[in-house]
Amino acid sequence: MLLPASRDGLEARVRTLTQASLRRSRRVDEVDPNTVRARATSFDDTAAAYEFGRPEYPAEALQWWHDRGAFPRGGVVLDLAAGTGKLTRALVDRGCDVVAVEPLPKMRAEFAVVLAQVPIHDGTAEAIPLADASVDSVFVAQAFHWFDGEPALAEIARVLRPGGGLGLIWNDDDASVPWVAQYSERKHRAHLDEPLLDAADQAAISVHFTGFTDTTCTWTETTTRARLLANVLSRSYVSVLPADQRGPILDPIEQLLAEQPEPVLFPHTTYVTWCTKTPS
Repeated sequence: MLLPASRDGLEARVRTLTQASLRRSRRVDEVDPNTVRARATSFDDTAAAYEFGRPEYPAEALQWWHDRGAFPRGGVVLDLAAGTGKLTRALVDRGCDVVAVEPLPKMRAEFAVVLAQVPIHDGTAEAIPLADASVDSVFVAQAFHWFDGEPALAEIARVLRPGGGLGLIWNDDDASVPWVAQYSERKHRAHLDEPLLDAADQAAISVHFTGFTDTTCTWTETTTRARLLANVLSRSYVSVLPADQRGPILDPIEQLLAEQPEPVLFPHTTYVTWCTKTPS
């Protein structure tokens, strides 16, 4: 179910976190770069858990992008920081001609298992290995907060053709359901000091893009207890912890999940944005 922008939900949560991060000077250029790097690269050690545990993206979000011209007929789209290809699959199902970029080798290996037909390149958002004006749309799923904002936006604008656009998307737990709120709180307990980027706001105010718009949608994933535990294990702030320090995080979550019947109906809220390249 799509929700209008500027309502309660993930959009408000993202903006609240953004404001808090700025007040606390947690911009990526103001925190220990070794911490950011360790957490970003830790995904390579949890690629299998990421593939198994992370949810797909809702059809409503893809339709919202479609309604804004994000999938031009005959166009090429880039899935940037594609991970194991969670969003890529939805783009392929939409009939898009997709190219992917992902910096982590194990993520690319998982990607290749399920998306062998999609070319995937080693690269980062700040150094995209594609030619100028070579794609019609760029999509970033669950990753823009890891980017170095201005250089990444400049690179994204470089590879976009005139009139092309940038779509960002984040899945989150729907904490309006009491047990999900407990799961989410326990899952995120270890990352209170995780550096945050004002992801959507950067795209909105950047000189490289214009016409920023956003929405939220709610949906329910049919999943399992094992996948929900893998979701926790795939988190960067968990994977960087020594094994003997993970128990205080994982044990309460396992106890909570044991109370849920299989299959688990897990509610999500997804935040989606779109903006277009500023004309030269």
